[in-house]
Amino acid sequence: QALSSRGAHAVIVAQTGAWSPQAIAAGAHCLDWPVGSKSWRLLGCFFKLRALLSGKLLGRVDIVHTRSRLPSWLCWLVLRSLSPSQRPHWVSTVHGLHSVSRYSAIQHSADTVICVSETTRSYVRQHYPKANPAMTVIERGVDTEKYRVGANDEVWRATFYREFPSLQATPFLLLAGRGTRLKGHAQALHLLAAIRAGTRARQELAQLQLFFAGIVESERTSYLDELRSLSKQLGLENYVHFTPARSDLPALYAESALVLQLSNRPESFGRTVAEALHCGAKVLGFGLGGVGEQLQRVYPAGLVEFQASDSTAQRTARLLTGAHALLLGRPEAPKLEQITTLQHMQQQTLALYQRMASALRD
Repeated sequence: QALSSRGAHAVIVAQTGAWSPQAIAAGAHCLDWPVGSKSWRLLGCFFKLRALLSGKLLGRVDIVHTRSRLPSWLCWLVLRSLSPSQRPHWVSTVHGLHSVSRYSAIQHSADTVICVSETTRSYVRQHYPKANPAMTVIERGVDTEKYRVGANDEVWRATFYREFPSLQATPFLLLAGRGTRLKGHAQALHLLAAIRAGTRARQELAQLQLFFAGIVESERTSYLDELRSLSKQLGLENYVHFTPARSDLPALYAESALVLQLSNRPESFGRTVAEALHCGAKVLGFGLGGVGEQLQRVYPAGLVEFQASDSTAQRTARLLTGAHALLLGRPEAPKLEQITTLQHMQQQTLALYQRMASALRD
């Protein structure tokens, strides 16, 4: 959308998916090629991608931007087969803290490498000392028109509380994320049990509930069953809600009493933290990776120390102290000006593209 609005020609090479209609509506030319498929079909993409990057298919290509490892390997092979005069400038983005391997190293072998956080850049420099030093940080941007205070308007609230009537009269904790152990769902259950049982809690927290958004997935039913069993053991079976992925996260953030980010492994970027804070939510999270980076800079009141050697009970105690401070106190307001917006991310990326395209023309 940002490219199209500035008169540039944007081409997306990826298999058709949920975002395809929006990409086309934004002005992109979408090529439905399986460049991320770990199958023999990937081989058929080589010559098509070579025709595209050499300019024979749709005309001159100035920039090729890869965002995951397999497409990066394919791109690398194609570019090696072209003469220097035919090659576009290769930009890659490191979106995750990938396993350390030769396979992952391709993601920071491009002419220019973007990291989505300082955490990511530090990780690459630590584990890949020979990585391209031309790494720049461009954080993922928050769409402030979507993630905003007031996203939980009366129309949304009426619909939501018809679906979840038991939540209407009580505050709730929110943990949004896929059904994987690293997201800390079990830790959230232990925290809820501790808050409800704690003598320091006010009466309004005695009925506090927990909302897991995005945890219900057909391929992870055993994990869901495990969490349901744990909630029953903790006496929480009537106070926990499990749902599939939802499209109303901004409203959920704004409506919640506290948003939890309890990943027990470092993540590359704390997107949940940034989006929830822009919705006016309070956020509690571990000081790990990109989540810790965001909280330290923007909302230190929600930062909880993480020790890998801690037991579940020790982590729960740390979280309980932080939760009480946020739920029952008046923490400092977040420094929203320190959060990268979607518009700023677009400006930084397009400025990078412009510099690269100018260098090619020179």
